[in-house]
Amino acid sequence: MTGMSDFKALKYYLINYNKIVCVSNDIKKQVLTLLPELDRKVCVFYNIIDQENIINKAKLKLGFKDKTFRGKRILSIGRLDVPKGFDAVVPIIKRLVDEGYNLRWYIIGEGSLRTKLETLINHFNMENNIILLGQKVNPYPYLQQCDYYFQPSKHEGYGIAVAEARAFCKPILATDFAGAKEQLKNRETGLIVRWDEEDIYYGLKELLDNGSLSDKFINNLKRNELTTDKIKDKIKELLED
Repeated sequence: MTGMSDFKALKYYLINYNKIVCVSNDIKKQVLTLLPELDRKVCVFYNIIDQENIINKAKLKLGFKDKTFRGKRILSIGRLDVPKGFDAVVPIIKRLVDEGYNLRWYIIGEGSLRTKLETLINHFNMENNIILLGQKVNPYPYLQQCDYYFQPSKHEGYGIAVAEARAFCKPILATDFAGAKEQLKNRETGLIVRWDEEDIYYGLKELLDNGSLSDKFINNLKRNELTTDKIKDKIKELLED
């Protein structure tokens, strides 16, 4: 799809649809800011997560190969491109490692930013601390085995990987992209920070330092049910309308 700046040019086509579905309320607000005349057509359905299926996939004997590592594993999933913000995090991880934190940051995904990321990793001598895992057909064993999930996106519609991390009840740090606050309650089920290097640094540092906060997120996520069935019911109602 085109970016939001080009969205208005699609008006001629959009007015002919019965319904226009957005993946978050934040995206809906952006759409209606550009095209308020679509108000009665626009609705919100969150991405559906098959929690039982992904948890079963996580049980396969896969995942991290560095079994002897005894530090903290931070996992991110996403395309290796600029909107995901991975390149800006490399010096932050370097800073934490230099301060004595025993951690490894793993990224699942491929994309045009790989070469730049590899260069940055080499420049900061972070080859043992930042691991590019590439594309994975089944990322769920990694989600199950990691200590924290981290989404440093500059832009995101909803954040499907965040929803999957919630399904595994992982302590999550996310930047304040569209939809983040619809998935996480800040300081109750995860940490949400501004997309700012200092804010990201202090967010990661707090997760690593504050075990009781991570335990709080885990316990609260265990009590929160994903809204998959409700979303399915809404889609059924929409189709029957």
